[in-house]
Amino acid sequence: IRQRLTLTVWVLVLVPVLAFCWWLLESWREATVQERTREMEQGLYQVSVYADRTVEMCTLTTQTFLNTANLIDHLEKVQNQVSMTTGELLEFYRRDIAAMEKLLVSNPYLYKMRVYTAESEVQEMVPILYSGDRMKSLSWGDDDISQSCWKFDYLDSVFSENVPHIMSLVTPVTGWSGERLGTLEAAVRMDEVFPGLFTSSGNQWACLILDTGEIYGNSSLATVGEQALDQLTPTEEPSSCEISQNGIPYLVSAIRIEEMGVVYLQINSLKNFYASILARQLGMVAAFAGVAVLIFWCIRVLMKRMFRQLDTVLDGVRSFSEGN
Repeated sequence: IRQRLTLTVWVLVLVPVLAFCWWLLESWREATVQERTREMEQGLYQVSVYADRTVEMCTLTTQTFLNTANLIDHLEKVQNQVSMTTGELLEFYRRDIAAMEKLLVSNPYLYKMRVYTAESEVQEMVPILYSGDRMKSLSWGDDDISQSCWKFDYLDSVFSENVPHIMSLVTPVTGWSGERLGTLEAAVRMDEVFPGLFTSSGNQWACLILDTGEIYGNSSLATVGEQALDQLTPTEEPSSCEISQNGIPYLVSAIRIEEMGVVYLQINSLKNFYASILARQLGMVAAFAGVAVLIFWCIRVLMKRMFRQLDTVLDGVRSFSEGN
């Protein structure tokens, strides 16, 4: 009876304490994951705002160029191989090219605004007007551009600088009667719009998945992003989920940038975090085992004293009942 009572008291004391400690760790784990999720989604929202601003800036500047009547007139003359005097070229440069250059310089977010003519023979006017042959040095230079589209992460090799990580809104330029006159490139630095694609901090990476299936950024984790997209339906509001791949847990947040036709994802490995949780849990179990032994010893001592006093009382009662 003594041993059973001691064990019962020990269990009644230890089980609630163990359950409370375990619940405390689980609550801390969930709170930490939720905090990381909030931070990632806030970061995604800021990226989305910058990307939307980039789309608006490139679209407005492109429309400004396309609505410049003197530019269209000049390109039609080039297309029709109309001879122009030096005075006419200088007037067009000083009046219209200078105005377009001022528009480019006044916007620090723009990298380049370039018009490539359909004809290879043209008097180039830096930094705006170029021969169509120069466009062929770009990775998308031979693409059939029939409507406005975005080109991502290419090398600016028009000249010798070879600047990496450029993205642009590319738009066909048409004349008054609809004929193709050239191509307009509104370029920005992709590593400024999506900086997370080209840097990693600890256990966090990013990737960009186009509607066409192309992937930019950390392609080694592309399968993680694709698996996350099976659970998420990205919208223009951030959303998150936890997935596991090859035994490694990941927290993935995604947001859709509709105007670009892309989904931007941030991927955070939880492997080290969960390993630290497991280490804390094992440490808690080890510490709890020591405490359990101590508590068991204390309970046993107390129970011995209690039963010794109880035996004394029972002996007295027994003696009294026997008339001693």
